[in-house]
Formats: sequence, C-alpha cells, structure tokens
Amino acid sequence: MNRKIKGLSTCIIVFLLIPVIFLGIKVFRTEKVDGNQLLSKISNEGEWSTTFGGFDFDFGSAIIQTLDGGYALAGATNSFGTGTQDMWLVKTDINGQAEWNQSYGGDSMDYGTDLLQTDDGGFLLAGYTESYSNSSWNTAIWLIKTDEYGKIEWNQFYGGIDWTFYSPLFSLSIIQTSTGEIVIGSSVIILKNAGSLCSSMLLIKTNINGTAIWKQTFGEERLNMAYDLLQTPDGGFVLAGWTTFYGAGSGDMWLVKTDENGTVQWNQTYGGEANEIAFDCLQTIDGGFALGGITNSSGDEDFWLVKTDEYGAYQWSQAYGGSRDEYIRSLLQTVDGEFILGGRTYTTNDIDIYLVKADPKGNFQGSKTYGGSKEESLGGLIQTSNNSFLLLGSTYSYGAGQSDMWLVNTGNIIFSKPSASGLNIIPLLAALPIMASFRRKRGGRIIYLFF
Repeated sequence: MNRKIKGLSTCIIVFLLIPVIFLGIKVFRTEKVDGNQLLSKISNEGEWSTTFGGFDFDFGSAIIQTLDGGYALAGATNSFGTGTQDMWLVKTDINGQAEWNQSYGGDSMDYGTDLLQTDDGGFLLAGYTESYSNSSWNTAIWLIKTDEYGKIEWNQFYGGIDWTFYSPLFSLSIIQTSTGEIVIGSSVIILKNAGSLCSSMLLIKTNINGTAIWKQTFGEERLNMAYDLLQTPDGGFVLAGWTTFYGAGSGDMWLVKTDENGTVQWNQTYGGEANEIAFDCLQTIDGGFALGGITNSSGDEDFWLVKTDEYGAYQWSQAYGGSRDEYIRSLLQTVDGEFILGGRTYTTNDIDIYLVKADPKGNFQGSKTYGGSKEESLGGLIQTSNNSFLLLGSTYSYGAGQSDMWLVNTGNIIFSKPSASGLNIIPLLAALPIMASFRRKRGGRIIYLFF
C-alpha cells in the first residue's frame, strides 16, 4: 500500500566549527579469557577472545579490520582517561593482542560510535561529546582524525545551542567518499521555535579536513532517527532508521535515499501495527537493500530482516526470535549471499550475544550464542579476510572490571538449528510494509547553529 508523506521539510544548517586539540595516552589491561570458560558457547578449536578494560565500565561499539591485517576497536572507557567517560580507540594485531590504545575526552561524558581507516593509515573516529558543547543540556558530534598510532591530527565538533544528541539512544555512522569527503549520519533532537522538541535524521558532508560543506535533516515532526548510513554506487547516500510520524504503526523502519548533495530521491517505510526499527542496512549483491532491525508486531521483540529492490520497494521479510526478547545490532551479507544477523538475546538467566544465519531468501539456517553467566552485548560485527567473524561488544562475565570491551573471533563457526519450540521463525506476512514517497514543504525553516 502506498501513501504520500506530507510535511517533510529539509533544514539547511550552518555551523561555526571550533577545533580543539588534546590527547590522552593511557595504560590498560588485556586479558585472555580461559577457553574452558567458553566451551559451552564456543566449541571449535582455534577460536579466541580478549578483554580490554580496567576496574570500571568499558565497552566496544565498532570494529574494522586494518590494512596490516589487525583490528581497530572504538568505544568508551570509564576506567581510563581524563573525565567521567572518554572515547577509546584500541589497536590490536591479527590475534587480538593489544598494540596500542588512546583515550580522548574532557571532564564529562564522551563516547565513540564508529570508525574507519584512512588511506594514509590513520583513523577517523566519530562519536558524541558532552565535554565540548556550549550549553548545559547539549551534546555535540565529535569527529577526530588521527595518525596510524591514534595521535590526533585534527578534530571538529558539530552542534548548536538548540540541538542535542542523546548518545545512549543515538547511533552515529561515518563513511569516506572516493574523493576524500567525510559523510556523517546521525539523529538530532531539535528545539523548535514554539519550545517543543522533535528528533530528525541528520546528514552532514565535510571536506577532507572535517569542515562542513552541507547538512540536511529529514523528518521534523515527532521522532525520526537514523541508525546507519551507506553510500550507493551512484554517489548518493542511504540512511536507515525509525520514524513515528510516517508509516503504518506506532513506529516503522524508515529508509531514505538521497543524491550526492543530500537531496532526497525516494524513501520507504516498513512495519506492522506495532513498532519496527532498522539498526543496520547494507546494499545486497543484487543491488537492492537489506535492513536488519527489530519488530514487536508479533508480540516480543524479535530480529527482523527486510529485503527490498534498488528503489526500496519491499520484496520479503523474515523475523527470528525465541520466547523472550532479541535485539539486533549488526547485519552482514556473505559472498555467497547468506545473511548474518548479530545482536543479543535474553536467556533464562543472563543476556548473551546472539548470531542468526539465514539463506539468501531469509530462511533460517541456524543460530549461535556467546556469553558467560552474566550479561554480554554486541557493538559491532565484521567478517574477516579469512572468512571468520569478529564480534566486538561488552562483557560482564569476563575481564577485569564492572564490564570490559570484549573481542571474540568465532573461527569456523558452526550454527546450531534449535527445535521448532526453541526459535520462532515468523514471516510476518500480515505486516506488509507501508511503501511511501514524500514531497517537501515549501519555506522550510533555516536553522543557524553556532558554538
């Protein structure tokens, strides 16, 4: 069913950017988890896991494989650094052993959510900062460029007096174009003229040094959030997330496609009568898109995989879940077209990292859990050059402190297929998506932002 979305306007935002340079180099512990502790969860030889952290709360949000075959991990640390919580960048070798780490932050809360490696071997680290904002209620986006050892070369902040970024609810993604520009996807809470609040998807494009070229927002009524960003082969961009203003239910998955200048070309919503959210998105081998998220239209929270064509038109969907709640964080497609969904699941006594494998049509192929006797959560998931999977997140079961950053190499993973009573495979055929297009309002409000 199609429906026009009314009243979507785009804000053009002007930022005055003030760079601040600082650096924190800290010492931390690494710990090899005893393999016997994981035998109930990991059964194949050659797998390993490593924890990173101190006495307090430390966790991982994003992981990449680096040019030298090792890994770079982004997240936050409460154990080390200068403030309450600092951004944290950890570099390891191919076996997960720490080579160096850097923390970045001020007196308050700072949090890293995404990273990439640049052509010169350095890193771009992005997240949110409460330490460097200009009002008591504000949080700003923070973009840091480092050399190959994590030492800051430059950094930029993006925000303003009538904007905030509430990082526990938000997720920030960055990409770098073939010509070096940096693109940031996020959500932003906007204080409107009448004193009311709304949240919008936000897209920022900068030059190679982080100076903003343009910014666009999408959705200015109620709640609209972006959780993932990717660039398409035509040079445009796709934002995936959630909207409570458009669509069929209380909240629907929202997919927005723009051209290279951030001008919307099309958008689609997907959902049933309850709530659906897209947390990850990828362009599939056939040129379409796959969205990984959650649905509670069937009752409990379950993983939901939605497949579309190249214009976002719905093709099929599949939900995966047990008798309790599951929350997705990452989605991958392998070279043979299969899908790997990663998140966490609530078991009888604890919370574990949870992987689901589906074939190219979304049919369930098996699942796997990782964790100890307490709580684990997933921050990022990648497939390595040798076709194993790397999981990055946090663990309360292992490590040195309250919670530690946790890196797990799955090795040659074997997915188990539970009995029908152990996992509900829900096609959600009744939850056909709302596939919508929108037109812009004329006279959209221009917001000037400054520090």
